Parts: sequence; structure tokens; C-alpha cells
Amino acid sequence: MENHKRSTLNHTTATLILATSIFFVGCSSGGSSSPTSPLGQQQDVAPLLGELDTSYNGTGVQMSVGASMSMTTQMRGLVFLPEGAAMAGFAETTTSPNQAYLRAVSVDGSTHLASHDAGFPECAALFGTAYCQFGDLSQQADGKMLLSIGVQSPSPAVHIVRLKSDGQMDTSFATLGVLSLPGISAALLPRLQMQNDGKIVALMEAWIGTPAVLTRVVFRLNADGTPDMSFGVNAKVDLSLLPNIISFTVNAQTGDIYVFGRELTTHYVMHVTPQGEEDLSYGNSGRIQIGTDSSEGGAISFDPATQKVVITTLARGSGSEAEKEMRVVRLNSDGQLDTGFATAGILQHSMITRGEEIYKAYDLIPDTTSGKMLVLGRVSWQVEGEGETTFVVSRLTADGQFDASFAVSGHLYGPRDKAYLLERMKITADGLLQLGGMSADLLSQCVVATSPCPAENGYIIPTNFRAAFVRVK
Repeated sequence: MENHKRSTLNHTTATLILATSIFFVGCSSGGSSSPTSPLGQQQDVAPLLGELDTSYNGTGVQMSVGASMSMTTQMRGLVFLPEGAAMAGFAETTTSPNQAYLRAVSVDGSTHLASHDAGFPECAALFGTAYCQFGDLSQQADGKMLLSIGVQSPSPAVHIVRLKSDGQMDTSFATLGVLSLPGISAALLPRLQMQNDGKIVALMEAWIGTPAVLTRVVFRLNADGTPDMSFGVNAKVDLSLLPNIISFTVNAQTGDIYVFGRELTTHYVMHVTPQGEEDLSYGNSGRIQIGTDSSEGGAISFDPATQKVVITTLARGSGSEAEKEMRVVRLNSDGQLDTGFATAGILQHSMITRGEEIYKAYDLIPDTTSGKMLVLGRVSWQVEGEGETTFVVSRLTADGQFDASFAVSGHLYGPRDKAYLLERMKITADGLLQLGGMSADLLSQCVVATSPCPAENGYIIPTNFRAAFVRVK
């Protein structure tokens, strides 16, 4: 992506004028077109078995890719390059200026594609500043990539950039590939999802106005980057009254939007119609509340096979704080629990019997090879006083059970030679499952200065965080 044309330095971006209430003003509503040449389109692929694909780097795992990143680095997206190679985006959240990284590996997993490491369009060239915050890296069906970027100087603004699949600026989007939202200091940079008709849905939290007010908004763009004025009020829906938004998902066929959040220890889901209206008939007065003992959020996804919304949460379970359990919940179209799924709409899964715990689910996607749902989580365990962590991929049947035909009793556990912190997954064009995230070396430490370290005083800390990729067949 470092080869983009620097003519973008002097571009005049297509501007969305935002006031405190976030109004889109002065932008015409352009037409939309369906994407062509769908990336990852599958034909007659076999269902995933749940095994590491040993043709991928000889083991199914390519770890320690590229230079080290810090423990506070967060993953921002997983995309495919035109030849099928996987590329992950990361953001370092504590340095100033923030660091943004790309890491890519060849399609067979054997080679680190270092030419992509320089990564994103340079802030200095595009926006006149070296201080950029990187929010999201998403991909359209035609392979084009969308990035959300925030800047604070010379004045605060949020930008959405579209790149061609080869990393060049897509000048057909907005103005010379950049859509700018000036006067915004983002608390949560736009998270981006696509509809089948090419329209782009974005969810954002930002400080707007003087004095600044924290405003939550979902807005929709046409495929060419202009505001979709048929959506909500001036292409947006104000969600400022909602507490603590975690994520959202879109029915790519119809345009229905489902927002997932948390209030204290209770999770909620609300529905925005394709026309941009809050659906007050959804759940109870527009919101379905889930559980009262949730300790943190997980993921949300729309399941095209059942036309229902699926979410994951982390709950404390029936015992102590340590006895956390992953919960998977499926909702009917009216926002009520789907009683045909698991037990009264909720699947509870505790790992205590194995001396392990799934303490968070990071991603949730439809398995297009089988019509079922895939969950990517993280598992930790204790061995002689030492704590370690790896990933787990689980597949769910339509009735809410773990799929016995996938891996072992529905779960594929990662290796334990490193700490694996994988957060995103996607189905490849040939029906394989690509995972991306970070790995870390395991460094033994001792609470007391003795040698050798007694098992009861020993523990392991992760260090040397680097990009990691896993392929599952």
C-alpha cells in the first residue's frame, strides 16, 4: 500500500459537515452499484473438518510474523490480497503518534510478505499530520479495502479511505479515495460493514461540539462514498441514548442493522430498520436485554442460514468469579430468545471440567461451507502454577449444540508452544478458514528469587508479540 500516489496530498475530500447532532449536509445522494467479482466466492466446497491445514507452512500455523509489537497492540482487521494471501491490520494504542502495522503472509503461509509492512497511506501525505489513529480495516466483496482513520492535528477529523485490492487509492470513492468528517474527535473510530448492494454501514462514537458531547451514531454511505440520504435523518441514526456500544452486525441482503451493547452487567441488542428507524417493537420497547451476570461482551453476527442474530457473551456462571463461561444466544426477528436454539435460546459452555476456561469470544461468523456458525475464542489453563493461553474454534449446529463433526466434540484447540491471541477469522475462496491475530513467547517468571523456581511460585508472562496466522481445513 505504500505505493499509492502522493497526488492525494492536495486533494479536496468529499466532506460531510457534522454539527453536534451529527447532520450530513450539502452532499448529494449518489447511486449505488453491486460489487463485482466477489472475493472468496465459493463453489462446491467441502465442509470444514476442524483440523489444522498442514499444507499451510507445514503445520497450519505461521507465527512470529514481522517485527515485534507491544502488549497493547490491538487487531483491526483481516483481509485477503488478490492472490489469496492473508493480511492483518494492527494498531498500537498507547504510543504517540499511534503506530499502525500491516502484516501479510503468502497464500501457502510459508513467507512473510515484508513489502506490505509499511502499511497504510501516510498520514503526512494524506492529512498533514504524523499522528493517526487506526480504527478498522474491512473488505468489500470485490476485494477493495476500507480503513477508518482519526487525526487530532492540525484539527480533529475522522476519515474513511478506500483502497483497491492492490493497495492503490480508489479514486472512484468520495473524492480521490477519501471521505472526511471534520470537527470530530473519535472515542470509537468507525466500524465498517458492507451490504450486498455495495452500501457501507458505519458505527461511531465521537466527541462533537463545544462543549464536546459524546455522540453515538450509525450512518450509511452509498457505494461511491456519498451519504445515503434515504437512511434515517440525513443518512444517520443518532444512538446517543444507548449505553456502552460494543459492536454491530448487518443483514447484508436487507440492510437491517443490529447494535450490541452492555449496561452494567446486562447486555442488550437493538434493531435499526433498513430505512434508518429504531424498531420499537423489537424485544421490549426496542431493546432485548440478555442476562444479569455478564462480565464482558463478545461478538455479534447475523446468520444468513437461519436469518437470525447470534451473540456471544462472557458470564460469571453459577459459581465463583473464576468459573466464567461463554454463552451463545440466538434471537428471533422480533428480538425474543429463539427457544429452538440450545436451552431456551441460550447455550452455556463452561470449561471448568477440563481445568480451562473460555474467557472471551473474539469473533463469530457464518461457516459458509456448512451453513453453521463458527466461534473464535481464547482458552487459558493452569499447569503447576503457570498460566498459558491459546485459541479455540468451535462450530455450532442450527439447534444450538456443538457440532460433533467438527474437530473434537465441536472444538479445535490451538497449540500450546506460545500464547496465541487470535481475534479475527474469514472463510477463503476455496472453503478454508483463515485466522489472524498475534502470538507471544512465553517467559517464565518466579515470584520469589529462588532457583529453581518452585512450581507454586512460578508463572508465565507473554512477551515479544508478533503477528500470527492459522489455516484450518
